[in-house]
Amino acid sequence: MIVIPGTYPLSWDGAGSEVRVVNAGNYQRPGQGYLFRGNGGDFILLYALEVGPVASPTGNTLYLKHAPTLTALEAASPTTLENALQYAVDAWSRYRTVYAAQDDSGNVHVVFQDQGNTIKWAKINSSTYVVEASQTLATGQWLDSISLGQHKLYVSTISSTYSGNSASIIEVSF
Repeated sequence: MIVIPGTYPLSWDGAGSEVRVVNAGNYQRPGQGYLFRGNGGDFILLYALEVGPVASPTGNTLYLKHAPTLTALEAASPTTLENALQYAVDAWSRYRTVYAAQDDSGNVHVVFQDQGNTIKWAKINSSTYVVEASQTLATGQWLDSISLGQHKLYVSTISSTYSGNSASIIEVSF
């Protein structure tokens, strides 16, 4: 799910509805986002928010919001994940790519690549909304995709897109 602010016409035979979940201010742009249902029943929204002019952004922050309904997500207070992920708040050069998935226990796994080609993983408890684990998985590689198996996260990486290309799978047990 990509979170983009705006109003869009209904195009699904009137069987659904639109709910705005992020109301970004001036010079703020929501980026990649993921929606999950937590163990307590709340909806969990993870999204990156870029700030500053489009041509020269000055910050990029990863947020988590949770609420009992989709409609309540817009008003829910966002929590920054910066401290748990060991980044300074509003430091630039991160979140080039963000992927997230939910395991059978309901916990959310976030894998992201920053502008320096460092790939990190974080596990978020979907009952407490707290980052329980965080780890650097690779440096100097590009994030390709993720998938979940039973108590394992598989992260596909590419070493280079120019010469001597190689692909790897990183297996994370949790």
